[in-house]
Amino acid sequence: MPETTINNINVEKHLSLLREMVPDSVDLYACDTAGGIIAADRGNTGEFAGLHSIIDCNRRFEPDCNPGAACLECGASNSKIIPVCNTQEEPVAYLIAVLNDTRASHAEVISGLIARSFQVVAPCIEKEYDLTSELDAMATELASRYEELNLVYETTDDITDIENEGHTLTSLIRKYIEHLDVDMIALTFPKQERIFSSTNGSEPIPEAYNIINSLGQTYLERVSKDGDFLLINDFTDPKHEEYQLRIPCKLMACPVVNSQGDATGILVCINHIWHTDFYNSDKNLLHVMARKIAKIVQSNYDAGTGLINQRSFASLVKGATNRSRSRGQFHCVLNIDLDKLKVINESLGRDSGDHVIKCVANLLQDRIRSLDSVSYLGDGRYGVLLEQCSMEQGLHVAESLRKLIGESTFTWNSISIETSITIGISLIEPHTEHYNDVLEAAEMARNAAKELGHNRVRLYRQNDENITLRKDHLHWVTRIQKALSNDMFIVYCQVISPVTPTTRDYQLEIIMRLQDE
Repeated sequence: MPETTINNINVEKHLSLLREMVPDSVDLYACDTAGGIIAADRGNTGEFAGLHSIIDCNRRFEPDCNPGAACLECGASNSKIIPVCNTQEEPVAYLIAVLNDTRASHAEVISGLIARSFQVVAPCIEKEYDLTSELDAMATELASRYEELNLVYETTDDITDIENEGHTLTSLIRKYIEHLDVDMIALTFPKQERIFSSTNGSEPIPEAYNIINSLGQTYLERVSKDGDFLLINDFTDPKHEEYQLRIPCKLMACPVVNSQGDATGILVCINHIWHTDFYNSDKNLLHVMARKIAKIVQSNYDAGTGLINQRSFASLVKGATNRSRSRGQFHCVLNIDLDKLKVINESLGRDSGDHVIKCVANLLQDRIRSLDSVSYLGDGRYGVLLEQCSMEQGLHVAESLRKLIGESTFTWNSISIETSITIGISLIEPHTEHYNDVLEAAEMARNAAKELGHNRVRLYRQNDENITLRKDHLHWVTRIQKALSNDMFIVYCQVISPVTPTTRDYQLEIIMRLQDE
């Protein structure tokens, strides 16, 4: 602890207490370990009597000082001195008394009085020093954690473009490694086969990615059983073998949990075995970091299924459309509708429908390549982006997905549920102008397929009369809705008059006309 701590203590009040115990003929001093005077009470002498001899005596005395030592005499200056020690049994200050009345009849009595007084006051100063040191340490720790929290929260939670998510997470991990004194930090999402990592540039951790992969295979499965935090500071810890971490290292890991309470990722810090241990303060910070990452990730994912949401899916299709134009690539977009969902909800309850939606999401996610993306669009609809995929390949994948779901049985409260999916397909080509056209085409193909019956696949084609007619209908639905919202209809009325005179009431014809935009 730095010596400035002793200067933050009100030593004068302790000298005032000493003054109440000893005669005015005694000068009292509190000195730091460098010999500087912290406080002084000179009694009635009016000057710093024997100052230089006190400091010299202090310096000679210091190496032999033991905490709790009795008051020792420094005869050359008729002084007595006692150390004030910290919890590590190191002197941090000295109490010094100088006897100005050296008459033999008084000196022995006053000397004994000073010794007893020192034994009372020195422990009080030591206690206050220890408390002040603890408070200083807490203040330093809080200041450090405040910086760390600023580091965590200065990054935005809402990543509106999912293609920027990886860049944001990578930047965040790099900021952590720059700020924290650890050898490596890694963020892994095992199911998505994604890893973000950063090192501090020192000697690399041997087989670090083997460690991360081992955790990905074993840790997430045990989170619910073993709690939500893993801390290993000792290589002999049985958890090293339990988690197949055969490389000597220190490690702490925390799950990244989604809004449903499911662990989807792992945030892990790794140190060499000779590096500093991890502590509770590190554990608390890792929890905060994991929650921050969860917020970033959740802004792009559906809470119920864990799939990317509709906004993020549109962003991915936009990126694929741009790449198709610049690189001449072909991609396929599938719009999938879960058949019989309304029947399931009405007969077994919405919870059963949510269960089937999640099960189908898992099956779709497991069947496609890691290169591709699955999204939940809401209301029992899914979107799939098949990267670098021809029309023929897209049809083959769609048909395999249709068969997979149609042949699967889902269980809810011991009740077997069977369902199917209807799929519309559109193609992203180098000449595709806008990504919205691709999304709209896949949706129209799916709706056209549903009109012909469930459990089928339909490809969007420009010359398909049914789809073209549906597209025209959708265009008019959108236009009419916009006209109603913007008050763009004009009402006309005209009288229907008979050719020959009559006593009957007149008839009126009312016409609504849409203004040109």
